[in-house]
Amino acid sequence: MNDSAVLLELKKKAQKQLRKISEKNSVNSERAKALLLLSEGATQTETADQTTLSLGQVRYWLGRYRTNGIDCFPEPVKTKLDTDNKDKTKKDKKSAKKLKAKVNKSKKADKNKKKANKKTKSK
Repeated sequence: MNDSAVLLELKKKAQKQLRKISEKNSVNSERAKALLLLSEGATQTETADQTTLSLGQVRYWLGRYRTNGIDCFPEPVKTKLDTDNKDKTKKDKKSAKKLKAKVNKSKKADKNKKKANKKTKSK
């Protein structure tokens, strides 16, 4: 296989996620770094030389990434967009809870009014 012909094209989001993984102190950091090097035009041999991975490992992780994308890494990678969505979800839940409390409060008030009206009619 011609090593120099292998390139990996990454979208910006994937690059960002791989950079985050490569900055962490984990077993996947070198793997992510290798994928970033490949996307920058390094050959598989150069990538193996610049990381702690063997040539076989570089090829393995390249294949895994091509098959599974970012999901080849078991650890979740959170981007700003993901955390923004999580914050919105929390706000939505709080708003829904407040609205439900208001509805319940008004239902109780309606019941109390009906009871008061029944008592005054029966007298």
